[in-house]
Amino acid sequence: MRFRDNLLPGDAAAVENILLSTEFFRRDEIDVALSILDPREYSFLFAEGDNGDVIGYSCYSLIPCTVRNYDLYWIAVRRGSQRGGVGTALFTRTVDEIRRKGGYSLFVETSGKDLYRPTRAFYEKCGCRLESVIEDFYDFGDAKYIYRKILR
Repeated sequence: MRFRDNLLPGDAAAVENILLSTEFFRRDEIDVALSILDPREYSFLFAEGDNGDVIGYSCYSLIPCTVRNYDLYWIAVRRGSQRGGVGTALFTRTVDEIRRKGGYSLFVETSGKDLYRPTRAFYEKCGCRLESVIEDFYDFGDAKYIYRKILR
């Protein structure tokens, strides 16, 4: 597995395929992920398999009007590559890059649906602490979980 932080012409299709493969995201959510593939405003990390295919990615940026706090907007791994350490490696490398940029905290938001229970467990395993739960945020019965990882 290799990592890169530059956005290449085929990455939009790769991101779409990754997000579709997880079967977690609605079409409008995928469209948002594709709309922010802009290296002028967001930072990316891509994980490539041995054959050069993109198997996972993260998208993050400094939170506007903060000095050292970052949001992790997306982290996803293609279904066939999950449970092999790709997500953990992506998260760790993303955190390392944010630290290198002087970041103090990383904030992560996710759904409260049962489908996302493994996602929440993943963030907790990666050292994120649950900061807040906002009930009925995404929809009725779908809370927003906000996690924070202190980087310093």
